[in-house]
Amino acid sequence: MLRSKSAKPAAYRRREPEKTLLHRTIREHLSTFLSDLEEAGVSLPKTVTKELSAYLACGQLSAGFIRGECRDCRSALLVAFSCKGRTACPSCGAKRMAAEAAHLVDRVFPIVPVRHWVLSLPFDLRYILGRQRGLLSSVLRIFVDEVFLRYGASFKGVAKVQGGAVASIHRGDSALRLSPHFHVLFLDGIYVLRDEAPLSFVASATPSDPELGRIAGRVARRVRRLFIRRGLLTDDGEPLEQLDEGLPEERAPFGWLTQDGEVILSEPSGAGAGASRGEVAGFSVFASEKVPAYDRERLEKLCRYAARPPLANERLREANDGRIAIALKKPRRGGETHAFLSPLQLIRRISSLIPPAGMNLIRYFGILAPAAKHRAKVVPVPKVELDLSPNSAPEPDVSRPSGGAGWASLLRRVYDLDALQCPCGGRIRILSVIEDPAVIRRILGHLKLSVEPAPRSRARAPPEDEALFESA
Repeated sequence: MLRSKSAKPAAYRRREPEKTLLHRTIREHLSTFLSDLEEAGVSLPKTVTKELSAYLACGQLSAGFIRGECRDCRSALLVAFSCKGRTACPSCGAKRMAAEAAHLVDRVFPIVPVRHWVLSLPFDLRYILGRQRGLLSSVLRIFVDEVFLRYGASFKGVAKVQGGAVASIHRGDSALRLSPHFHVLFLDGIYVLRDEAPLSFVASATPSDPELGRIAGRVARRVRRLFIRRGLLTDDGEPLEQLDEGLPEERAPFGWLTQDGEVILSEPSGAGAGASRGEVAGFSVFASEKVPAYDRERLEKLCRYAARPPLANERLREANDGRIAIALKKPRRGGETHAFLSPLQLIRRISSLIPPAGMNLIRYFGILAPAAKHRAKVVPVPKVELDLSPNSAPEPDVSRPSGGAGWASLLRRVYDLDALQCPCGGRIRILSVIEDPAVIRRILGHLKLSVEPAPRSRARAPPEDEALFESA
């Protein structure tokens, strides 16, 4: 949420993930979840178990922190380490989202219009895509190629053209079901390449509903042929029963959640009505309104939306019956606003959405690709402003990986919150990184803060009326 620039920036306050419903749920039920999987003979990738365990230490001062101190009043600032998870941790996902959006606006997208496109796929193909990363990349490439063809159609055989796009791969839907789909930000037009002449950008008209339907049809045909060639579909287009889907999907009841936590269920009535304007055989293509060339603030908001994490703490509530209510992005056709999962079902769904190690969820195409010949001619060069006045003093920021956005600068950019501003009016300087357990305990004890992490529950037997896996 963006704050008004005229309002006084709020003071930084350390987040406490151990007090959130998600952290408590994983802390109390993760051991049981892993134990049940072991008894069922199901093994999880190490990436999944590592991320879930790391999330429990994220934001915990007992696991280490960065120490700062106000130059005037000498009050301490402690910033706990983050887990850098890509799915399980809402805080790290939000930071990654904000950093990616800032990078795209400052260093990637040229000053031209941008349009948001979305591709979703039939249910019978989603689970296959969720398990095969190479196939997922091929489907994304097909979609991007078809949209590029649409942008360059008027120049076919006349001039060389090149489009540009940045794609964000989403592995789940708002109910945390494994449902791969793509959010792609296209330059809403095409660059015309002429010999010994500067590049020129030609904007495109808004796509019509029939045009989106034709794109969806071409994508459907090419993707079905790809699946048949890979031996994943029969010649009739039916999926083959040969894939190990890992964790089976379970049905979640949909309904409403009252203010006092009462659950009101209804019969599932299918997926909610989407905003897509072109649909063929379950392939749905949506194109939003374009963002004008010079509206960089709106573009950054759009980039955050496209790169958003799968889960936010604000979407979770605990019902009176112990289930977790997940607020859906939009009501379903029957009006239901929440999906209800048991704690073990919630952890199972989060586990299925964690991407394989090394899988890039942000992809660049066309003239915006890293090795594109003309990329340097179109991407913006960020401005660097230096205060060289004699009274100025450098303000050290939290150390970060090369090319990444700083913790304090992101808070200032997104929330207008100056984390290095002390309530007394002085400036906070970063002094050290504390990782030694003995030093951690001494500092936290001196500041009268908890030196022990939030306790993690042991595995326990499931209730007799609760099956480990519910049938789909």
